[in-house]
Amino acid sequence: AAALLKGAGPDSETLLVDVHVGMAGLLLEAGRAQDAVDLVMGTLAPPGKPQLEHTEGLLMYATIAERHGRDEEALGVLLRLVVKNQDHRRTRQLVSKVLGKAG
Repeated sequence: AAALLKGAGPDSETLLVDVHVGMAGLLLEAGRAQDAVDLVMGTLAPPGKPQLEHTEGLLMYATIAERHGRDEEALGVLLRLVVKNQDHRRTRQLVSKVLGKAG
């Protein structure tokens, strides 16, 4: 599927990132967290290219970090997302979850 999307138009890169983030979510739910992290990081920070500021991708990375007890790492990513869009409901929910553990 990814090969079909490459070069398919100006929105194809965004669509490809969306597909990869969705696949990472499936991997996470299947218990393959490391594969999910590798896919998200490879998509958001490909070697030799600038890091992408993809909200859903960063949220997926923060979700993986939170589920594996890396709350400080998750919170760092979530704060970037809050600065970018403070009205994003799922980001706010995950921030509350992470901060709730600290209290």
